[in-house]
Amino acid sequence: ELSHAMQFTIFAVLSLGSLAIWRRYYKKTETHYRVGQAQGEEIGRIGTVVKATSATQNGTIRFAQGLMGSREWVALSDEPIDAGSDASVVAVEGNTLRIVAIVKGVRIVPQGEEWVVERLGKFAGVLTPGLHVINPIFTKVSYKVTTKDIILDVPEQEVITRDNAVILANAVAFIKVTKIDRAVYGIENFREAMRNMVQTSLRSIIGGMDLNQALTSRDRIKAELKSAIADEALDWGLTVKSVEIQDIK
Repeated sequence: ELSHAMQFTIFAVLSLGSLAIWRRYYKKTETHYRVGQAQGEEIGRIGTVVKATSATQNGTIRFAQGLMGSREWVALSDEPIDAGSDASVVAVEGNTLRIVAIVKGVRIVPQGEEWVVERLGKFAGVLTPGLHVINPIFTKVSYKVTTKDIILDVPEQEVITRDNAVILANAVAFIKVTKIDRAVYGIENFREAMRNMVQTSLRSIIGGMDLNQALTSRDRIKAELKSAIADEALDWGLTVKSVEIQDIK
């Protein structure tokens, strides 16, 4: 009767032998897999570069295949990518995969911001705070917008009241971007647009009052001013949090 140690040794030898035979057979099938099998399903896959590649020299990229180990493909890139780097497939060209270093597609959006991405010149989505991976060939970050409350100082301006008195008035508006796509595509410059909107509305409201009313009706002016600009702000993806009259004199 064989001892436990001897049984373990025999089992180990048989296992290693079987593994060697399987790997030898697998290597043969691997070459067949690499040639003429690219169908486009590889686009978007992430692998490891095992042979450096550049615009003038093809390299090799390896993909993990679960229990089947890994398989390699001929790859090329516009910029040099060293062996050991992670890369993503962006196109299939014949039997060759065009790849790009994965680090170029990594984007980390900080808290308090949202980024607009475009694909082939068209709006593709919004990146929220956190880690994101995009295709750097076809997709780019076009706008970075804060999601914090924005303080807009409205410069002091001369306003003529209903009884033809000239007073000076200025204000400050607190707004927040709530629809980032509307804020960047609905208006050229939403900050400047809101500042002009507040100035225009303030002149209109005070112009309908006489001097005494204008000097003593700050709360009324604030309420009417916020109501006057809220609808336009909503169309631009903005929410008016508050409007304050800083000075009337």
